[in-house]
Amino acid sequence: MNPSWKDNISFILVEPQEPGNIGAAARALQNMGFRNLELVNPGYFRTKEAKRMSCQGYDLLKQATVHAQFSDAIDDKHLIVGT
Repeated sequence: MNPSWKDNISFILVEPQEPGNIGAAARALQNMGFRNLELVNPGYFRTKEAKRMSCQGYDLLKQATVHAQFSDAIDDKHLIVGT
């Protein structure tokens, strides 16, 4: 796959606890063509529920980067936008 501007964007979820929600986020990112999911101090998310909710986003879920602290997640970022 050719590099895309979307490859430069990371989505960071801070302290997500529900495996299904994490899986659904991976699915949504995959559906929109994004590839970078990062999790800060997540609850255990390698569950059947997360896999079921991720659908085609399962590969993105499996390769999600996990950080212990928010500062670690944003250390290499140039622009940070939060909601």
